[in-house]
Amino acid sequence: MIPVYCVNATDNRVMTIDDAAVDTDDGTPFEASVTSVAFEAGAWSGFRRFMQTVHLNGTATVIVTPITDDAPDESQTLPYVLSVSTDGSFVRQRWAFASHGSRHQVLVRIPAHSGLTELGEWGRHLVPRRSERGGP
Repeated sequence: MIPVYCVNATDNRVMTIDDAAVDTDDGTPFEASVTSVAFEAGAWSGFRRFMQTVHLNGTATVIVTPITDDAPDESQTLPYVLSVSTDGSFVRQRWAFASHGSRHQVLVRIPAHSGLTELGEWGRHLVPRRSERGGP
């Protein structure tokens, strides 16, 4: 097994995140999360679909929230409980969205898992709407 670590954004602590038993300093469970890089398709576009590969040994709850023009859209947050029966399996999950803007990202959270859970490759589908904003 390859250990997975993360760095706290507010101080200089390094934490392991590949163990379901890992807790924060105050004893509450640690929720793994990652925000994607920003992606665009011109000046204005519709964010239609996000695909994420999840490698897991057991079950995991994966929640995806679209972020458009730096604003999370909680009304389109979609949770899925993924499950596999064999070790080392993977699931490719799709999330459908209807966000419109110039700049898009996704926030992926894993609030619960029963074993090793790892995010793999991802993809997105944008529909260009127009080449610029405003004007006559």
